[in-house]
Amino acid sequence: MMKKILILILTYCICMQTSTANEDIIEGVRLARDNTDFAVVISYTRLETEKIEISENYYEQKTIYYADIIEKIRGNFSNKTSLSFYAWSESGDSVGLPIQDKLIFLCKDQDNLFYFAGPGSSFIADPRYVYIAKQEKRELTGETTVQFCN
Repeated sequence: MMKKILILILTYCICMQTSTANEDIIEGVRLARDNTDFAVVISYTRLETEKIEISENYYEQKTIYYADIIEKIRGNFSNKTSLSFYAWSESGDSVGLPIQDKLIFLCKDQDNLFYFAGPGSSFIADPRYVYIAKQEKRELTGETTVQFCN
């Protein structure tokens, strides 16, 4: 009997942690949705990296990602079936090509090129997250500590 009670308590604790983690991810999707104009579900196909000197003896890494579009959610992607976007990181940072399909939020620069909106703007393409990404943006009120598309 005591063993069954312990199992029930452990199961409840695990479920509560999973629930909290999912709620945090859902709020992250909402935050990215509310602060960007482009959202898409993609399957990565390849990447290229380039080391760029920003100032004397200071380098950053520009990574260009290429992907097939699985589902267009928000923003004008015209008739595209694939896209590319770039992301900046510190020189030497390890980058990889995700295997799972991703829900990503993007920005556009002054040259009309897509770029990664930053930390907190890429999620597993779970149907629950895609559903939230499709909902209308919330009216932003007050200050936020998260910066997208700046």
